[in-house]
Amino acid sequence: TDDTEVDRIDGSGSITLGGRLDVGFVDGYIPEPRDQFEIILATSLDGFFSETAIEPVGSIGPAHIVYTGEAVVVVICAADRDADGELTIFDFLAFQHLFDAGDLRADLDEDGSLTIFDFLAFQNRFAAGCG
Repeated sequence: TDDTEVDRIDGSGSITLGGRLDVGFVDGYIPEPRDQFEIILATSLDGFFSETAIEPVGSIGPAHIVYTGEAVVVVICAADRDADGELTIFDFLAFQHLFDAGDLRADLDEDGSLTIFDFLAFQNRFAAGCG
């Protein structure tokens, strides 16, 4: 899809994030494995969403949120943790950082806890690539 078909907040100043973010796909749209959707753009972002719920995207997911400092990006490929469109050691480091911090964004098996199985899920998705 192109940028005109995605709901997005485009701010010219600072935006403070908080609360819950729900992401859904309309009219039967199924995202592609390499899709990324910039849903918030600002001069600067402060904070994070305390909860996120993203509609399931299939075996390449779960989709996740990446905060860049100026944008909030929905990334479909679970292994692309830094949202740069390529799978590199930096994706592993980003995943490891989330895991070590106890951040449930590293819960790739979506069971509500961080375990060795999340590492295995990351490893399998990384090996499979982003489609």
